[in-house]
Amino acid sequence: MGSLRMQLGDISVNYVELMSRAVARHGFNANEIMQQFGITNEFLATPKARISIPRFMRLGHALIQQFQLPELGLRMGQCITISHLGLAGHASMTSANLETALRLWIHYERLSSENKRGTSRFYIENSRGIAQFYSISPYNEFNLFVVDCILASWHHLSGWITDSQNLVQEVHIEFPSPPYASEYHDFFQCPVKFEQTRNALIFKEEALHKPSCYAHTASHQDAVELCNRELSALLGAQPFEERVRQIITPLLQKKEIQLEDIAGQLGLTPWSLQRRLQKEGIKFSEVVDNTRKSIAARYLTATELSIGEIGFLLGFSSPAAFHRAFKRWFNTNPKPFRELHNNTEE
Repeated sequence: MGSLRMQLGDISVNYVELMSRAVARHGFNANEIMQQFGITNEFLATPKARISIPRFMRLGHALIQQFQLPELGLRMGQCITISHLGLAGHASMTSANLETALRLWIHYERLSSENKRGTSRFYIENSRGIAQFYSISPYNEFNLFVVDCILASWHHLSGWITDSQNLVQEVHIEFPSPPYASEYHDFFQCPVKFEQTRNALIFKEEALHKPSCYAHTASHQDAVELCNRELSALLGAQPFEERVRQIITPLLQKKEIQLEDIAGQLGLTPWSLQRRLQKEGIKFSEVVDNTRKSIAARYLTATELSIGEIGFLLGFSSPAAFHRAFKRWFNTNPKPFRELHNNTEE
């Protein structure tokens, strides 16, 4: 069951509490649904507690359906506080300016969540700051709110840290305009473009230099040191194979994953990458194949994606090619596998 139970990722219970807070702001009580998902007040108060990404998505969908709140993700962003980010929040708020704050809370994303689909990025493009959330396509009623929540949270916290408005020039979103599209324009107060190639906030050049209202050099250095220690412990506990898997996963849609590309992202030569994997008793081609195998199993048991969509996301040229690989992995076809494990839970 090891590969079958391989997670798509997990997220801090701080974001579950944020869901409850957003629902309460609209006059609703989320307790009953939380209990149905096994979420107790004690669990929410547990340091470093997390829930799986599929469970988080199902919980969000249940709240959206129950309270008719399709814009839940935007409301979560509206309710977020810097304390929801934990140590990373303290490090970012004590930064000198907004650009440093953005870089830090994205850099320390792993301290509060991990998704096998990818990691967020901050970079400069044509003098503007790009805060980009990774793709979680294909999109459906279970995951739109996740994109909404992340982008809305970044937007809200940027304004809070700098006590400023009009920091963002435009918002890019991968999925088509949803029925609640007007809510985006009301929230972001800038052009929102759907069906784009990325999920991102495009910050104005001058916004990046806005000073933080809470800048404090000594406290900032202490917080960054603590964050680095936490992140090093998190990454250091990982086998090297797992680090390679994390880089491979967002690239699975490509039919061919090149050793040279993965080595470059790790700052290694192809030879060094192969040598380190050999020390763990595995070849690069086996890591790629095992990653596809694990993600295929998890998609089938924890998502509503069609078999065709899963094959496409994993980089197979045709449904037949995916079926052949799946048969080799599990000695059965995807449909009976899904039926057998339909009730598998993290």
